[in-house]
Amino acid sequence: MTTSLPSNFGERLKVRIKQQGMTSKQFAHRLHVSPNSVTSWTKGQYLPGHKHAAQIAAVLGVTIDELHGRPAPPVQAPPPAPRPAPVPATPAPASRPDDAEAQRIVAALAALDLEGTVDAVQRLTPPLMEILAAARRHAAGET
Repeated sequence: MTTSLPSNFGERLKVRIKQQGMTSKQFAHRLHVSPNSVTSWTKGQYLPGHKHAAQIAAVLGVTIDELHGRPAPPVQAPPPAPRPAPVPATPAPASRPDDAEAQRIVAALAALDLEGTVDAVQRLTPPLMEILAAARRHAAGET
């Protein structure tokens, strides 16, 4: 149920106190001020100072702007939830020692969660493994 709030501070304060189910005396006690202070605020005789305005807003669960009849600032959307940790790629059974090394590289890249990189590496693994094997044979003098 939305209640239209009065246009002046004292009346708005009175309505908010009532919405919280408190009497002016109970409200004064929560703020550690005299009941006369609350009465002078609700009658529009005085406005609370900055310190008391902040306390009033906190007790009533509103902003200081809302107490003064200004619209509440727009609510910002919460930041996006953190992305879940990536599931490491399940290594295929290694048929050669080089395949095991390639699978470790693929799993490490999957852990980094570089978008698209893991798929690209998995597609390139067989040709890269052939190049790696040829380079090792060449280094060992087995041309």
